[in-house]
Amino acid sequence: MYRPDLVDRLRRIDLFPKYIDSASVKTKSGAFLSIVSYLLLAFLFLNEFRLYIANDVETKLTIDSSSGPSNLDIHLNMSFPNLKCGSLHVDVLDQSGARHLNIKQNLIYQPLDGNGMLLVNKKKDSKIKDNYCGSCFGAEQFATSGCCNTCQEVKEAYYKAGWKPNESEFEQCTNQRLHEEDTGVGCLLHGSLKVNKVDGGFHIAPGFNVIRGSQHLHNIGSIEKEGKKDCSHIIHDLTIGKPFKGSNSPLSHTKNINSRQVFKDYSYFMIDMN
Repeated sequence: MYRPDLVDRLRRIDLFPKYIDSASVKTKSGAFLSIVSYLLLAFLFLNEFRLYIANDVETKLTIDSSSGPSNLDIHLNMSFPNLKCGSLHVDVLDQSGARHLNIKQNLIYQPLDGNGMLLVNKKKDSKIKDNYCGSCFGAEQFATSGCCNTCQEVKEAYYKAGWKPNESEFEQCTNQRLHEEDTGVGCLLHGSLKVNKVDGGFHIAPGFNVIRGSQHLHNIGSIEKEGKKDCSHIIHDLTIGKPFKGSNSPLSHTKNINSRQVFKDYSYFMIDMN
């Protein structure tokens, strides 16, 4: 049942008594303070809301204390406009003493024409038979396996013996040279390298390796004779470790063109935090 007296009593209960309109005075300064107060409240609210929905980013630096073997993958994609694939080799050396020379595994060498376009080589049967043992031309005892199946192996055996190799006398070198004549003027090198997670480096050089004791040298005599001294290169991509979303290598899209026909040594340094 509706009871007017109860409703009237509730209406009369006022914890915050209202002022009488006739007693209030409206001024411009009061309106200005009200506007400033509302703007300040809106700013504080929006700022707190922004902090509430924002993600917290934490930066941590940890040291890999594992003592067991650990490897890193280096992914590379480079082109050499004026060096043939047969004249390039990739070596890896690190502080632990590991030395991997003339690496072919997981690397692809593709010939380029004078315009930097890929060439399609003629099909050739270049497979070596399982029982084949190439001659080292008198330096068999200095060869690793007693056989020299490639031009590189013959020259390395000769240098270990202290002899000067004459490539024109070696069948392996003659066959390799004939094959390279069909492979354009440049080379696209791409693939991956697996290295130890220690201080070290890898290099791509023309010519071939010469090992004398603990020294690691490069013989570029054959390159100089041919007058090919242009080591211009383009680094399309060079990534250390496992790529992740948003990662960007600082060396990617690096271009070094040698306008003078002289050998230049290019060095790049990267610090990997993986």
